Amino acid sequence: MNIKTELEEQIEYLRLRLYEVFQSNTNKEDILEISQRLDELLNNYEKLR
Repeated sequence: MNIKTELEEQIEYLRLRLYEVFQSNTNKEDILEISQRLDELLNNYEKLR
């Protein structure tokens, strides 16, 4: 599996996780942490384009 595919899978996982956590009204710190991780992955993905 190449790095781009791995990033795509991780991005999709975190995107869904962020939605789930947001819907469950969990701690805002959890939402922030997931969002920051997702941002980092998206930035890395963009660099590969």
